Amino acid sequence: MNFLNDRGMTRIEALIMTFLVIIILLLIPPAVLDIKSRIRDKARLSDMEIITKALQKSFVINNSVPASSGLMILDGNDLISRMIEGGFYGADGIKDPLHPNFNYLYQSIDGRSYLIRFCLENNSNGFKRGCNNEIKFDGI
Repeated sequence: MNFLNDRGMTRIEALIMTFLVIIILLLIPPAVLDIKSRIRDKARLSDMEIITKALQKSFVINNSVPASSGLMILDGNDLISRMIEGGFYGADGIKDPLHPNFNYLYQSIDGRSYLIRFCLENNSNGFKRGCNNEIKFDGI
């Protein structure tokens, strides 16, 4: 029994190659989506660093941070984003990469302490997947 075909692959080889290509194509989209979510999480953590540095700088200069009566959504047009755009870091409006589906939330009732809440799509840097992540500052 001769399985070789002078014109190229045998039918069995072609069938095996087809299955391999299908399997590879089925595995690629989840890997790409995972990479995109990790990139968004890195952007979120970078935003948290920018926000906390700006708030710390505000606290050092003014002995206070911007006060809010309740949870403030950081959408790029809010007081915190304007403060950052106003010279601290030159950011172009701080908001979650998937805004409005996900939001950064800020609260400082007394102007001396603050709370920032944010979401992550993966566990990263000690923070958990989901929207229960918090950064707190209790003043001095």
